[in-house]
Amino acid sequence: MNYRHAFHAGNFADVVKHSALSLLLSLMAAKPKPMVVLDTHAGIGGYDLASVEAFKTLEARQGIGRVWPHRADPGCPQALTPYFDLIAGLNPGRADILIYPGSPMISRHHLRPDDRMILVERHPDDADQLARRFAKDPQIKVEMADGWTALKARLPPNPRLPPNPRRGLILIDPPFEERDEYSRLVDALVQGYRRFATGVFMLWYPIKDETAVALFHKALVDTGIRQLLRIETRVFGLGRPSGLGGGNLSGGGLIGAGLIVVNPTWPFADQFAPILRWLMPHLAQSPDASWRMDWLTE
Repeated sequence: MNYRHAFHAGNFADVVKHSALSLLLSLMAAKPKPMVVLDTHAGIGGYDLASVEAFKTLEARQGIGRVWPHRADPGCPQALTPYFDLIAGLNPGRADILIYPGSPMISRHHLRPDDRMILVERHPDDADQLARRFAKDPQIKVEMADGWTALKARLPPNPRLPPNPRRGLILIDPPFEERDEYSRLVDALVQGYRRFATGVFMLWYPIKDETAVALFHKALVDTGIRQLLRIETRVFGLGRPSGLGGGNLSGGGLIGAGLIVVNPTWPFADQFAPILRWLMPHLAQSPDASWRMDWLTE
């Protein structure tokens, strides 16, 4: 329970993750039926980039700070507009960014009147801030609980929850404080998928040890779950400077981050590829930075 995302808010991994989340929810909201969003490791919802924590790492400068000045460039994909509009709305009249949204604020931006959201956060202080942020929002429920157990408790969506949403997006973005987090992530997906096989699942993971990541991918394939879309960005190559932090694992060695999207709403894959192609030149921190998006299973 030592991890605090305030140290990493707005970094390169956040930019990619939140761009993907915003696009997924935009596509889901384009369909008339109501939906529920379950965020298992929600944090505090939004972040002050002038805070002591943010200034200690300055990771936002290498993430959203590199992208933001180019949002009006002619080649910027239209699909990024909702993400940029939300950030602009949180920073009215500012050329730079002071407030950066976490995943709860991004998800809230896409909720329609009949949609619902459940935010789960284990850290007591963070859960308290999150609850106060959404205290007057009837569409959102905040729980201080272990995000891993929330998948059992909250899936499938409660049929008595008006207006009975049968569609949903489940974001699993763990802190990766423990060495077994990859296996826990696989187990969590299996448990959630068994309960809600039609849901859209989005899993975040760090890339530090390529062997560990490869084993993680193999374990995902071995589950037999279909429609596993892999998205990876490596802002550093093999020549990554030592001692640079970032992402959800403390310390040096983080070269990139990944997402696994299960049951992505059509045409997410077609629309997100141009976003990655546009983002990576701004986020790259070495000449051999790279990205890929492909199907682990189709």
